[in-house]
Amino acid sequence: RLAGAMRAARLKESPEDQRLAAIRGLATNICGPLLVAFTLFVLRKAREAGIQRLYFLSRRGELPLKIARLFQEEFPEIELRYLHSSRWAWRPAAHGRWCRELWDDLMDNRFPMSVQEVLRVLGLAQEEFAGDFIRRFEHDPDSEAMFSWLSRPEVAGLIDRNLQAKRALVLDYLQAKGVREKRRIGMVDDGWSGKGQR
Repeated sequence: RLAGAMRAARLKESPEDQRLAAIRGLATNICGPLLVAFTLFVLRKAREAGIQRLYFLSRRGELPLKIARLFQEEFPEIELRYLHSSRWAWRPAAHGRWCRELWDDLMDNRFPMSVQEVLRVLGLAQEEFAGDFIRRFEHDPDSEAMFSWLSRPEVAGLIDRNLQAKRALVLDYLQAKGVREKRRIGMVDDGWSGKGQR
């Protein structure tokens, strides 16, 4: 079935634009088959593990979910769902309080953040002192100095309040989507380390 789909895609009229033709060739010969193979691998592993419901996490889970739905009749015991997710909504909410571990997550070199983004994630962007923080650290974002500045009791207290509110929102969302029901679930994501799901 996969080989037939690849052949049909290749036989469609090729775009005149060489760049588009190259992209189409890459998609039909490499990316498409890889995504299908990945999705089938996930479905088979989920079946082996007795997973009853699989959540495909946004945004990059959208295409694998569409592919999985094409194979749904071969895996009728697995319910397929889409779940909106965001590293910077889930991870701070998972910590639920200001702490060193959260700061180390925010300062992960793989996902560099501006000082404005740091304030936004911590719910401090609209606070009166936000301008002072930006002026101090925008051109010299020293991680330890920023952590100390944000750890002052009056600031850390605001962060705690904001994180607890975020945590409540995320838990309500997960409850509404059935993630917390008593059934075996799995999450499909192409992230680096799975921290977002832990």
